[in-house]
Amino acid sequence: KLISTQPPPHPTTSHTTMAFGFAPAAQKKKKWTAQGRTGEKLSNKVVFDAKTWNSFVKGAPKMKVITVAKLSEQFGITGSLAKQAIRELADKGVARPVVHTSNMLIYVPVAPVEVEEKKGGAGKKGKKQK
Repeated sequence: KLISTQPPPHPTTSHTTMAFGFAPAAQKKKKWTAQGRTGEKLSNKVVFDAKTWNSFVKGAPKMKVITVAKLSEQFGITGSLAKQAIRELADKGVARPVVHTSNMLIYVPVAPVEVEEKKGGAGKKGKKQK
């Protein structure tokens, strides 16, 4: 006779599986029920009114990153209107593209040169160079 080094096969009867803490898959499966979860319905604007346009012109150049989602959420406008607004900012030279694909528009504001020069030299204090 040949002696096998493998352990004997594990019995699959229900009383042994319950004893070891294993339950058959049919007993573990939970019944799925529809919860009826509905998200909040947004009523975003499809055209700019004077108030929204003024707040957009003031607020968008101050953002670190300008994306369609951020504009849509912050100013309450639709995504298509946000895309057109981003293009308008780029045409005026207020923003420059970082990523420009059909799926994603990521722009950053263009900082004026005068503002950068004032910030660079005034705030640094350190050791004098010899």
